[in-house]
Amino acid sequence: MVWKWLDLMLQEIEDSAQELPSFVNYEILREEVRKNRAIIEEADFPISLTHGDLKPSNIMILADNSLKLIDLELSGFNYRGFDLMKLYRADRAVFSEESFFKFLYEYHAEFNLLNNKTKKNIRAEVEQLALECRIFEPLTWLEAAIFFIFLVCASDKMEIETRQANLLLFSERWLAYQESRWLLNHCTS
Repeated sequence: MVWKWLDLMLQEIEDSAQELPSFVNYEILREEVRKNRAIIEEADFPISLTHGDLKPSNIMILADNSLKLIDLELSGFNYRGFDLMKLYRADRAVFSEESFFKFLYEYHAEFNLLNNKTKKNIRAEVEQLALECRIFEPLTWLEAAIFFIFLVCASDKMEIETRQANLLLFSERWLAYQESRWLLNHCTS
């Protein structure tokens, strides 16, 4: 699903008359998506039913302390690691490996993936899931960057303040992508 969504946004960007920031162009964006796709598809990561836009603002805590997911229009079959990493990369300033690992352990437990396994095996499986998620971190930033530049390109009548805000969001996510893309190659080697 992520590839379809990226292709649709990139097509809109290519067809747009809007000018992109000087440090990036359509060909660069398209090539980065191509590289990510080649590495991820070759690794053959699991695809499952996912939320599609998993982030803290799309999780509600109800009065009985249960959770409810909202904003499901992007849900569908996608890479598990991509969906889970979107939740955890949302605020890089407060990211904690310890809480990330605990979350993935609970995720594993919720889906009964821990039955009849030793602590050592459980830890190894959760560490493998954490590695899978980290490999997707660059793609989560790239997808977000493309989304914000897509918003700029998709509207000819965007207010100047909104355009500037979306350009800033694009730039921040593009920088985060640049800073994290080593994970894609590093983790698959």
